[in-house]
Amino acid sequence: MSTKHIFLVETALMLSFVVSARAEVSGCYYCNTDADGDACDTPLDTSSVRIQLCSNSSLVESTTSIESSTSNSSEFLCTTVTYNAQDGRYITSRGCQSRNISATAVCTYLTLAASSTGYTSNFACTSCETDLCNSSAPFNFSSALLIMGILITLFKDF
Repeated sequence: MSTKHIFLVETALMLSFVVSARAEVSGCYYCNTDADGDACDTPLDTSSVRIQLCSNSSLVESTTSIESSTSNSSEFLCTTVTYNAQDGRYITSRGCQSRNISATAVCTYLTLAASSTGYTSNFACTSCETDLCNSSAPFNFSSALLIMGILITLFKDF
């Protein structure tokens, strides 16, 4: 097997491990631009927003509470949702979510729900699986296409 093929196999194995690994989530940043203003936008002002403990949905002010929190945390993940409301406001919302809603992945469920109402546009949702991982902007489909294009260009000769 050539060095190029070994590199591709090793990369694929590493990616499959990262994608399949389920981390335990105890807490996520919790905010909404309606209630918290610009502190919830990207970049997130982590010093001005609260933290939600996923096990009981309580809100805390510091990360020390996460370290002492015990839960069946593989049931939860952190989400960041952004959209344009019908009145033109740009909304960002962050918090804990159940991993699945009605046996559907949470972002898939929220995206379908948003598109069926007609009250939002430019809806984007991301989820992540480590404590306080929802501090960045949602990764949307156009970003995925851009990255896929770059990877195809880099590896077209393999």
